This record gives sequence, structure tokens and C-alpha cells, in this order.
Amino acid sequence: MKYYELGTYEFEQKDLKKRPIVTNPNNCVALCSGCGSICPAGAIIHPSKKKTSEAIRKLRTT
Repeated sequence: MKYYELGTYEFEQKDLKKRPIVTNPNNCVALCSGCGSICPAGAIIHPSKKKTSEAIRKLRTT
């Protein structure tokens, strides 16, 4: 399976399975949910557009 390619994920071997882990969350693109869409287990969730927009607004004012 191919995940987001901006260096956000790396893979680790655990229980004889190769699993993706987020190693660089700052490489994620705001409001992108591509990795959540392709996760076969549905294990990746994202905050709502509203919450993300509020967080961005707060960051811009600091």
C-alpha cells in the first residue's frame, strides 16, 4: 500500500507485519484526508474542517 509521500509516514515491523507510523506530522497538508481514505482498517481519522480552520486561525493570530 502506498501512503502519502511527503515523508509523513515510515514503516515499522511489528508482530511480523509492516505497519505505517506517523513520524513527521508537520509534513501533513492542512485539510488533506488522503491517508484516511486509503487506510483499509479505517484507523486514521482527522479533525473536522471547522476545527482545522479554527486551529489555523488561532495560529495566524499568535
